[in-house]
Amino acid sequence: MNGRAGLRVVGAVWLGLSLCACADVTVVAIEDGAGVRRLEVEVEVARTEAERRLGLGGRETLPASEGLWMELPIRGEVCIVNETVTFPIDVVFVSDGAVTDLALGVAAGETAATCRVATHVLEVAAGVAGSVEVGDRAAVR
Repeated sequence: MNGRAGLRVVGAVWLGLSLCACADVTVVAIEDGAGVRRLEVEVEVARTEAERRLGLGGRETLPASEGLWMELPIRGEVCIVNETVTFPIDVVFVSDGAVTDLALGVAAGETAATCRVATHVLEVAAGVAGSVEVGDRAAVR
């Protein structure tokens, strides 16, 4: 992975995860099928390759009330690497508004890729997404 931390869509484009200088700040809420809120965080939205390349790396911490929401250019296998991030994170993979998979407690400095199919990725501090389950609905507002 070129020795860089990040996210990539396999066979398509390299997308990094470091501190995002995104101009757009919004809220992502995840609810179960009965409408019970499992998670709500204020997020920076990373829409461009440059924003995704910056991502979460370079931050010392990430408050439990904040996260990074990545909008991916294509639906495909997305690989997360936490190499330059100095704190553990939870990663929520989303497609068509539904949680499709989770990677909880991805270690700080982790160089092994965690790959899943998704159109969006939510990254939060480790432990924040512990109550989220596959099939829950994700909404951006």
